[in-house]
Amino acid sequence: MIVFSHIAIFCSDLDKMEKFYQDVFSMKTLWKNKDDKAYLTTGNQDNFGLLRKEGYVNKNPYDLKRIMDDPNLTPNFPHFGVVVDSEKEFEQLMIKIKEMGIDIVGPKVSKDKTKSFYFLDPEYNPVHVVIQ
Repeated sequence: MIVFSHIAIFCSDLDKMEKFYQDVFSMKTLWKNKDDKAYLTTGNQDNFGLLRKEGYVNKNPYDLKRIMDDPNLTPNFPHFGVVVDSEKEFEQLMIKIKEMGIDIVGPKVSKDKTKSFYFLDPEYNPVHVVIQ
């Protein structure tokens, strides 16, 4: 099971971002105002908002590879995370994302013994996937 808490992020291309999150996490659109915003869900009592902001560009794409340099280094940048329930789901999601041509950083086992990986969405927002 993948769970987002209530999150809302800016994007410039609402349709592209909506399709991306539908494809990666099998999210369904709950509601959409074509030129303004869309709310998606995994079906697990979560809401993920995409808020269109004309001309929005993430001006600080993050160097995710730095987090692999040191097992004690934790991300010190804005990001959001999703949780998967099993090693099998973790591996399947990692394979799916790689097959979509998206670069993955990890997997990494952090100092708290959690296993995770990172990737960037089409508008350079860092996404953190953690096995529970």
